[in-house]
Amino acid sequence: MIMGEKKRVSNAAGKKKANQNTAKNGRRPSSGRKRRRGMTANQFIVIMAVVVGIILVFTVSKIMQNRYMKVTKIGSEYALGTPFDIKNYVQPVNDKATVECDEADFQPDKVGPYKVKYTVRCGRLKKHNIVTIEVVDHDFPDITGPEKIGVLKGEMVDLLKYYNVNDSEPNLAEKLTIDQEIDTSEGGYAEYTLRVIDWGNNSASKTITIGVFDFTDDQRAVALAVREYNREFSSAVTDSGVYYMEKDDTTGYVLIGSDNVYEAGADNSCTRIEADENLIQSIQSNGSWMEIGGYSYFNYNIQE
Repeated sequence: MIMGEKKRVSNAAGKKKANQNTAKNGRRPSSGRKRRRGMTANQFIVIMAVVVGIILVFTVSKIMQNRYMKVTKIGSEYALGTPFDIKNYVQPVNDKATVECDEADFQPDKVGPYKVKYTVRCGRLKKHNIVTIEVVDHDFPDITGPEKIGVLKGEMVDLLKYYNVNDSEPNLAEKLTIDQEIDTSEGGYAEYTLRVIDWGNNSASKTITIGVFDFTDDQRAVALAVREYNREFSSAVTDSGVYYMEKDDTTGYVLIGSDNVYEAGADNSCTRIEADENLIQSIQSNGSWMEIGGYSYFNYNIQE
């Protein structure tokens, strides 16, 4: 019996010593580790709850957006030159929702597909989206210019000096075509057809008459000056005649009105010059008065 008691005392002393050694070595009892694992688990639960909450809020937000912010596409084409309104292309399914966009961002300058950003709003909810709109051109070009023009025998004809094209496509006049080559080798009259097609495949045509004239020196100078006046001022000469005075063997002066002096050459060149009062008086005193009734093909703006 005494030996058994000694053994129990010895075991108890051993456990006490072991605990003391553990304390000296900085180790905590196993119950402390259990408490630490319990705190980590609690933190994990909190984090998971936050994540689930965020996912739930995001999911609910998406459901609300899909329910209240849904739109229907009701249009797909925009005609150049017409007013633009995003509501002509997308319409909210929810009556309380609205659509809007910055129309300044939509400034198409050619035909083709354009992506347009817009916003759907419903209360505090808003959703950004993009719609593709096809820009088209339904307007026909308009060829402007005289129905008849006059040129001199042997002269090259530049149609762009007489004709322009009004259209949504810029610089369309450069695409003007003519149905046949202009022949100025002989005097006479001939009809030609101008034609143009724009980027929307809309076409226009215009029939014109070109008169070819074989003038003498003074007649040529007057014709050139009258035509240049029409080009420069986009207006016809309204006086019944003009003054002509020879400058030298190849050049002459033409006075139109009271102060418009043109210098015309035998090479068919013609330029308005700055003339002083002495030159104007000299042309009026020493020049010849020439009627321009027979120059209507050169005075072409009189027709409009």
